[in-house]
Amino acid sequence: MARLILQVFDVKLKEIKQRLQEIKEKGYTDIQISPIQSHCAHIWKWYRLYQPTGTSIGNSIGTEEDLRSLIKACDEMSMGIIVDVVLHHTTGCPLCNPVGWYDCLSSCGNPSGRFTCNDFGSRVDTSSSKHFESQLNFLQKLVDLGVAGFRFDAAKHIAPDYLARLLKSLKQGSKFLLCYSEALDGDPNLLNEYIWEGAPPMMVIDFTTVFRMIDALGLNGDLRSLQEYSTYPLRSIAMADCHDSKVGDSYHFGDDRDG
Repeated sequence: MARLILQVFDVKLKEIKQRLQEIKEKGYTDIQISPIQSHCAHIWKWYRLYQPTGTSIGNSIGTEEDLRSLIKACDEMSMGIIVDVVLHHTTGCPLCNPVGWYDCLSSCGNPSGRFTCNDFGSRVDTSSSKHFESQLNFLQKLVDLGVAGFRFDAAKHIAPDYLARLLKSLKQGSKFLLCYSEALDGDPNLLNEYIWEGAPPMMVIDFTTVFRMIDALGLNGDLRSLQEYSTYPLRSIAMADCHDSKVGDSYHFGDDRDG
């Protein structure tokens, strides 16, 4: 069955629940919510949601109980909740960074430091069994709550075998989890590293096909241009729009914006 996912960025879970009927009527099968991990209270810009302080559930968009209630309401309407999860890093804010959890290493701009960079905050040490268990318990708690899947933020900077080990360690029963990774790269070889079968399987986000189609079908467009485009693998989620194309450093929590 085809899935149509609505990303609701920085919208409170209670508000999403109130608008479920409207979302359902527009044809969406799933809703991708913003990260639900605890985040740094000293950051007010939009990316605070991507500056987690750990793996506990509950932040400015809602509590664990809010999430449970939303998932229950979605189940009753045959819809699913996909959670955006941040496993690569935590906040770099010195007021919030819990000592002992993270190691800060090389820059993400260095290709050789792809798995050891800390440009997003403080890199989680994935070699630590303590951190693996913490992240696994976090994902398992979400599965037990009934989520339909996960989006993995900054996945290109997480070793594929680490992500695969996390997912294969989940106890999901007969439930199918829709999992996809944010791997911002045009290299098909790199993208294929984040695609696998199994329980659950993993796909990547296709960031360009929709925009290429718009250009090809638009004024002065050329459909032949689509024949030359084959960067993204077949096992991908085509993205039409997302928070990265809507916000910038000038956005602060509390500003009026269309969620």
